[in-house]
Amino acid sequence: MAALFSLRCVSTSWRDLIDGTPAFWTLISSTWSSKAITMVLSRSGACPLIIHHLPPDVPEDALEVEIAFGREFYRVVSPHRSRWIAGIIALPLELASEFFDTPLPRLQVLKLTLTDEEALGQPPIPLTPVITDVLANLEHMHFNCLPFPWKEVLGAFKRLKTLGLSLLRGHGISAEQIIDTMRKNPGLETIMIGSVEAKAEPMPMDWAFSNPTPVALPLLRVFKTDGSLYLLDTILRHIQIPNDLEEIIITAIPSNSLEHNRHFWMKTVSPLLPSLQTMHMTMGGSSIAFEEGELCIWTADGGDDSGFKLSIDGLGHTATLEWIASVVKSWEHPEDLPGFSCQTTSASIGVRSTFDALQAIPRVTSIDISVGPINAHLWEFLEALGGPTNRPTTSPPPFPFLQSLVIRKWRFGLARFIEVMKRRYATQLPKGWRPHSNIQLVFATHRPVWFEDRKRPQAIIHMDKVLELRELDGVESVRITYSKEQSGLLAVVWDNEEGRAVWG
Repeated sequence: MAALFSLRCVSTSWRDLIDGTPAFWTLISSTWSSKAITMVLSRSGACPLIIHHLPPDVPEDALEVEIAFGREFYRVVSPHRSRWIAGIIALPLELASEFFDTPLPRLQVLKLTLTDEEALGQPPIPLTPVITDVLANLEHMHFNCLPFPWKEVLGAFKRLKTLGLSLLRGHGISAEQIIDTMRKNPGLETIMIGSVEAKAEPMPMDWAFSNPTPVALPLLRVFKTDGSLYLLDTILRHIQIPNDLEEIIITAIPSNSLEHNRHFWMKTVSPLLPSLQTMHMTMGGSSIAFEEGELCIWTADGGDDSGFKLSIDGLGHTATLEWIASVVKSWEHPEDLPGFSCQTTSASIGVRSTFDALQAIPRVTSIDISVGPINAHLWEFLEALGGPTNRPTTSPPPFPFLQSLVIRKWRFGLARFIEVMKRRYATQLPKGWRPHSNIQLVFATHRPVWFEDRKRPQAIIHMDKVLELRELDGVESVRITYSKEQSGLLAVVWDNEEGRAVWG
């Protein structure tokens, strides 16, 4: 709305054009003043309306104020309910039934959430004929934190293109009901399921007998799930995933069974693998990040609105990397893939089995390491990165396509690191391999915090060692950076354009 008023100020002709075009005035928001809402309604003519309602900014215990605010907004916009085509609504439970008190014949999009999560423990909202008609006409829906009688509600959808369910529990919701909803809506393009506590196993015998074939969803393009591994496993085993998905997000809360976790990632998600390859190719690569515990996050590069993000937990870092390596090797022409990057800690990558598992992934081009409190872990990785001392002269070193190495919280000199790099690039390599060996080294030195760990070394990096490292055949550039907390500090760095040491 602010943009419209800015455009109206350009000239009187622009103002008259905008004021006289009802299609510009189709959004109504409760965040506006009553005067603005009335003005927009009068200028919208007979155009369809998009209704946006958020509760007022009041203390959490001011429920009566929130209810009164919502009722006043609906009093103003309810006479135009026949024109509502989309609603983005957040309201308390007491107003939920009132929202559905009269028909909404043109409503096609509804994102509805309750502002009081304790409402999930309340009796379900009765399913009236008006609600049934509204649900039957919806094409895009996302229900959040709603206490509905889910067996009846999920059975009412007939035309869905978007199925969104989140923060739901109780009131009979189950995996078979969600799957049945997908079966009755074969035109689904987007599935979003998050934090839904639904009964997943065991599946009823009569249901399994009457539904022997997976649900075909040929138009599905977006699959985003977050919740119990049991629920996600049940859903994925009963639907047919096309090979051309545009976005995949899976965050599975692991079970207590390692075997079940392994089966889910190594068997159940296998129909998604062709889409993962396509996204990896089109997005220009992907990244693997080691998180707390056993969690690994595998993400496509290039943005948050497309691609894939798999949060893999319950397997351990080594087993997860071995699975990713097996997935990548199953793709067509893995040697021609865009590169993989890895963000990890020295404690994780310093484990030999983890190092070998990461090395098994073709075309790892970037490694970003945060140094932990045990320095031996870092040097175990670096020594392995240099390769064995008796490596054949024609054999490439570990991670032959590595182009960038970032080491954060560096607290050492460079003498030992230089010896490792000399060993890495000492071989006579086959023709055509050398262009991939130019590596950029970035040392992000950590701000000294002596009370944190007094035993950690705090070394000054000497310029002659930087120059020696820079001159190695195979090292393209070296950068020394500092933490943001140390703004104002100067350091001697190498300027590639000037070909000399400069203050930076």
